[in-house]
Amino acid sequence: MLSQEILEALNDQAQHEKTNSYIYRNFAGIADYQSLLGTTKWFMKQSKEEASHFDLVVNYIQNQGHIPKLLSIPEQDNTNITLYDMFVRSLATEIETLEKLKKICSLCKLENDDQTYKLILDMVYEQIEEVKTVSDILNRIKQAGTGLGFIIIDQELANR
Repeated sequence: MLSQEILEALNDQAQHEKTNSYIYRNFAGIADYQSLLGTTKWFMKQSKEEASHFDLVVNYIQNQGHIPKLLSIPEQDNTNITLYDMFVRSLATEIETLEKLKKICSLCKLENDDQTYKLILDMVYEQIEEVKTVSDILNRIKQAGTGLGFIIIDQELANR
């Protein structure tokens, strides 16, 4: 059984992961509208990955003998934004996710919950890679400037 504080943190994390999935699905729609087909594909993949994180956390809560509390997902802004802006927001999302996971790890250590700690620590390691990936993409977009550079980056994203 999970402590109440860890259970609440995991429910919050599940909601955060589902929100991330919606954010990336929204960006996929914006990218598709802009005919950035590689970017669309990349964000669709990210959306599915975030949804799998949601499932991982929810299944863990259930396997620990609790009923997950499925919180509401905020409505997403579908304003037509630039490729650069999508990745600035993505980086902020990935950093926020990393910080939330690190806080859960700290809580697990404080409460000597080794099993949950291991689950979340694995997510932290994966999240560090995600922050690096999005940061690298954002840096490439900055270096490319507008125009043809965006198209090249879009094509590269299709292959990730």
